[in-house]
Amino acid sequence: MRLLSRVLAEGLVLLACLINAARSVEEPVFGLRSRAFVARSTRHLILWQMQGAAKRQRANVETFVDLVRATGYQAEEHDISTEDGYILKLHRMPGSPKSPVGPKKPVVLFIHGLLAASDIWVLRGPDEDLAYLLVDAGYDVWLMNMRGNFYARRHKNLKPKEEKFWRFSWHESGLFDTASSIDYILNVAGQKKLSIIGHSMGSTISLVLLSMKPEYNEKINGMLFFAPISIFTHVLPGPLSTIAVRYGKQLQKTLKTLGVNEIMPRNSNLIGIYTTFCQAPHIELLCQKLMFNMAGLLRSSRFDAFDEAMFYKMMHHYPQGSSVDTILHYRQIMISGKFRQYDFGPDVNYIYYKNVTPPEYPLERITVPTVLYYGMNDAYTTKEDVEALMAKLPNAEIREIQHERFSHLDFIFSNFAKSVLYEDSIRMLDQFRNDDDPSEQTLEQAIEHAKLAPSTVTV
Repeated sequence: MRLLSRVLAEGLVLLACLINAARSVEEPVFGLRSRAFVARSTRHLILWQMQGAAKRQRANVETFVDLVRATGYQAEEHDISTEDGYILKLHRMPGSPKSPVGPKKPVVLFIHGLLAASDIWVLRGPDEDLAYLLVDAGYDVWLMNMRGNFYARRHKNLKPKEEKFWRFSWHESGLFDTASSIDYILNVAGQKKLSIIGHSMGSTISLVLLSMKPEYNEKINGMLFFAPISIFTHVLPGPLSTIAVRYGKQLQKTLKTLGVNEIMPRNSNLIGIYTTFCQAPHIELLCQKLMFNMAGLLRSSRFDAFDEAMFYKMMHHYPQGSSVDTILHYRQIMISGKFRQYDFGPDVNYIYYKNVTPPEYPLERITVPTVLYYGMNDAYTTKEDVEALMAKLPNAEIREIQHERFSHLDFIFSNFAKSVLYEDSIRMLDQFRNDDDPSEQTLEQAIEHAKLAPSTVTV
């Protein structure tokens, strides 16, 4: 697998460099000797460009704090430790030019999706990203990082090069990372409750926490789930998904044999390769379509809701890495159609669960008011999936974003996200807060919420 990835990466560099080399050759080339000379020159050019790209990327790895402070907003970084020894970075946006830092602001926690990090919420900038909009609206915004990503590769006793470091899936991220993050945030902010916004796997781990540790229901006043993933009622499209489901066990054995425990880390050399290749003329659109369709992110091949200008910037901040077991856990619930704990196999399952099959998460324990948003062009989270989840939750509602090409990543990067999603999200967060403390809600606010809260989000 490592060899395959290396060959693919080097192939992309080769192609990009050949394009550049072709541009630089002004004279016609004739004869074998001339061709051999050009081939040697091209190899030197390739090596030079690889080294240059790697050095530039290592020197310019942009962090969350860099992104936010460059816009004039305040940013903080906090280290926290989980119950099982992982050390994570929490990011915070406590104030902005429109809303200075102050005490007792309402708190909201953003939880990213698979292979992402806190960066994903702030790439578009002020007046576009929901995180910035909420800071301006007077919220104390915190952003979580799950174990294994770029900001969470430390442990009290283990190193990332050790196999044991990567023995986790999204189950542990929910049970330990989210719990530790919530406790730390409430303590620092001096608040009793917070709200959660989770995208994709961010919703998955929130469901894990509240079903396994129901006492945390008392610490959350409401949740907004963007494209939630838990119960699969359909087969995912796309060749990568097909291969993962059909050949998952073989891939698992191969990766274990090769000692591969981490998948798609944030790597400065690979960033240089991707961006060099995909910035070539007429190649950028191809890269976008290839990535989305290979991953099966789209139910149709059209994705004009996605902000194409964000593609290059996104490639510098996504993917950010995770464990192989995280992917395998998703494969298991895709095949079973049930939202349940990790399947270690019958023998080990019996040791862990006293049963040969893993138990389902008791979603009926989740009492927090929850809004489930889904897009019509999302191949990962369909209407049927969301309806199956809502049927398990005692206090949830569904909202459809009625843009026909709104897909899985559009919740973060769409040109239309502010008007069709974020404005409604802010109204819902205000409502959660006021419902939790009615003394803060005026009659005028109550009337306004009743007018503005739609059953569906339209464009």
